[in-house]
Amino acid sequence: MSKPSLAVSHTTVVITPAEATKLLEGNTRNRPIRQDHVNKLARAIQERRWRLNGSTIVISKTGKILDGQHRLWACMLADQPFETILIRDVDDDAFTTLGDQLARTGSDLFAYYGVKNARKVAAAMTLLYYHLQPGGLSSINKNASPTPSQDELYELFCNGHQRIEDITGQCIAFRDLLAPSVAAFFKYVFGGIDQEKATTFFEQLLYGTGPNVTLPVYHVRRRLEADRARKAKLPRLEKMALIVKAWNLHLAGAPCKALRWGFDEDFPEIQQEA
Repeated sequence: MSKPSLAVSHTTVVITPAEATKLLEGNTRNRPIRQDHVNKLARAIQERRWRLNGSTIVISKTGKILDGQHRLWACMLADQPFETILIRDVDDDAFTTLGDQLARTGSDLFAYYGVKNARKVAAAMTLLYYHLQPGGLSSINKNASPTPSQDELYELFCNGHQRIEDITGQCIAFRDLLAPSVAAFFKYVFGGIDQEKATTFFEQLLYGTGPNVTLPVYHVRRRLEADRARKAKLPRLEKMALIVKAWNLHLAGAPCKALRWGFDEDFPEIQQEA
């Protein structure tokens, strides 16, 4: 086994916005910036959610930033310092070996903390995150709300929404009709409005309405069953809009002859009361 190089130096430092700017100015090979990722990191720094986690800023012998460019841009955007490990004097050609790590997802963080059905819970929490933003669920396709980071999702989960874990487990039964994460999100939100009516709504959605074809759930279930047999699937946002429309009618106790939604319409608002 060869001896490790003594030329590379590393230290734990606090990088200020001015120092981040200086490092970026000395970087002669800027890679394309993903602004959404910069925004996530900046929010983490501003909201004091950034932690010293072993991630490094890697600077080559000639001053090129081999790893950590987005964190430096985030530091400038947040206009606040952050603590990190700084590694200097790495060979320039080491860049090709960086970035091989498997990127973590929101579900990885949920799984790390022992949340059951972590991937589905993380997906349901993503919908809840958008639901709570200005513009609600319609902002998903309009880029009107920032993409949540994994720690933002888990923080939201811990901030009074842990019950969605149990609900997600219950909604595995919907997997042949609807993504369990979508079912869990709606069951959680609708239950917060009217638990009894939400229970009836999802029982009818799962098991059918019998001969009563005037119930709103009959029409959304019929659309979802037809979609299951199609090669060209309904867009997820359209499915969610149909569910919201059916819920609003169900909550009001109103009959329904047909149920449809088009992308030229505004996304329906979830009614809070009959």
